[in-house]
Amino acid sequence: MKSLVRVGIRDRRVFVEDIDERKKVFYLKDTIKEKKMYDFPGGQLTLYITTTTDKWLTDMTMLENGGVPSGIKDIMKKKNKMNPLYRIGNNAGEHETHVLVELPNLVVGAGLLR
Repeated sequence: MKSLVRVGIRDRRVFVEDIDERKKVFYLKDTIKEKKMYDFPGGQLTLYITTTTDKWLTDMTMLENGGVPSGIKDIMKKKNKMNPLYRIGNNAGEHETHVLVELPNLVVGAGLLR
């Protein structure tokens, strides 16, 4: 089991969960959708892998206040995007993994968050 720390980029929600590292990333997307009760398919979420050494941990205060600091933007690049077909363990660190969750633009713009 891996401990996942997930942070929503636009809704600023943080939560931690243990998940089987053999599960695929698309399963993680569906789990996030169900736990957060989003009104859109989990497949519309974009997940970015990060590490505890990244600056993003210090950028959390800005993120919580609605800004998206440069450290977060640096993580949100194609090279860090989690492939839905890979197992979580392929993307994850040894014990704990930090994941940024990007919501679809249409959802945020329409105010469809619960």
